[in-house]
Amino acid sequence: MSLLLLLSLSPLFSGGAQEKAKEAPTLTWFTSVQGGREPAENALFEAEVERLIGVKVKIVKTTDDYYTKLSAMLVTGESLDIVYINSGQFESLWDQSIFEPLTEKIEKSKILSDPMVIPKSE
Repeated sequence: MSLLLLLSLSPLFSGGAQEKAKEAPTLTWFTSVQGGREPAENALFEAEVERLIGVKVKIVKTTDDYYTKLSAMLVTGESLDIVYINSGQFESLWDQSIFEPLTEKIEKSKILSDPMVIPKSE
């Protein structure tokens, strides 16, 4: 089992400066599998995701030891919005209390509480 996680560090959850300044937030996606095999394919993937969700996308892709790099990035507080993990990594991060409920942040977000972005049925 593999998971994509939307992390609470995301600017999508903020009610802060980016929304007030009308700048599109940047979604940072750390991956070893999404996107393309070549940098040009990654740029096309980013552009299509941006077109579909209306948010700037930055893919940080590694071919090295993904989980070691992910752990180091989380420990140092690097801002990541979407990460790819397996069930073992999920359990490890759960045991470290990395996760938090997102309901309140989603409700306060102008982007994520918009039914045009995420229908109420979801």
